[in-house]
Amino acid sequence: MVVTATRTPHTLKDVPVETVVINRQNIEQSNAQNAMDILKTVPGITSAMHDDVFGTYTWRANMRGLNFNDGYGPILIDGQRVMG
Repeated sequence: MVVTATRTPHTLKDVPVETVVINRQNIEQSNAQNAMDILKTVPGITSAMHDDVFGTYTWRANMRGLNFNDGYGPILIDGQRVMG
């Protein structure tokens, strides 16, 4: 069961858009340290991190060439959209 961006439950096979579910077991087996690390394992997603001027880090992710920061490809954690 997944909760989509419309906040309605669907079985994975009936989700109206392509959906990749990354569960706790996937995360633990990957030894990912953050969301970007685990997203790198999803086919079609590219991500990169870079230093900003004052030493803070930002990350950019693209899904099949579309920039996540422009609103394409929402990332949901427990059904809530992750911003930025």
